[in-house]
Amino acid sequence: MFSLTASSEPRSESYDTMKLGVIRNSDGTFDLGVGLYIRSERRYYREYQKQFSTYLDALEYLKERVVVYQKANRFHRLQVNISYNLQSPQWECPNSEKGLTTAQAA
Repeated sequence: MFSLTASSEPRSESYDTMKLGVIRNSDGTFDLGVGLYIRSERRYYREYQKQFSTYLDALEYLKERVVVYQKANRFHRLQVNISYNLQSPQWECPNSEKGLTTAQAA
């Protein structure tokens, strides 16, 4: 599923924030981007390469992933703040989070 410890650190630190957002690819398709942070510094970023044809399809996938991550967060009693972006994507791939505004996941 996903790792919640930073393996590249000399001492292992846990991620404290996960941000999810829909990203627009240069070919007009959409994907899900997931960033993991330690004290507001991005340490890991991944883009799912599903290439959804519409923003709404990608948004539905984002919602599914938020539920999965929230369940894992509760089950493992992790202290990870999960947030997500519901605005239309205003940035291009790869690895960009320009204009990211987030809403606290319930």
